[in-house]
Amino acid sequence: MTPEIFPVSARFALRAKNGEPDLWEPSRFGALEIYIQNTLDENSQVRLKFSNPLGVAANLVLRYCQAAKEQRMLLDKGLTLLQTVADQQVIYRKIRARNLNCIMQMWKTYSTRWN
Repeated sequence: MTPEIFPVSARFALRAKNGEPDLWEPSRFGALEIYIQNTLDENSQVRLKFSNPLGVAANLVLRYCQAAKEQRMLLDKGLTLLQTVADQQVIYRKIRARNLNCIMQMWKTYSTRWN
């Protein structure tokens, strides 16, 4: 069984339904509507109507979940880098304070000798 193919212009069909009826024939949408009405029962029509938007929505959800995961990984790397920088700053402050204490001790030692 070969599926029937209906080349249509959804843009022309929409414009025809919104006040430009001369575009209905060039849209070739009438044949598709007739086929759907004659071929599918009511349940199949509803299923067909909702399957495409749900499929599109499911695809979008998957795409944005993947993008969110990638952004989360990037944020995690950024947080790790920030933590490393903060740790290095703590170490630098300790070294600087120790060096300053040494310099102050040396200054006290030499200043008491000169007085």
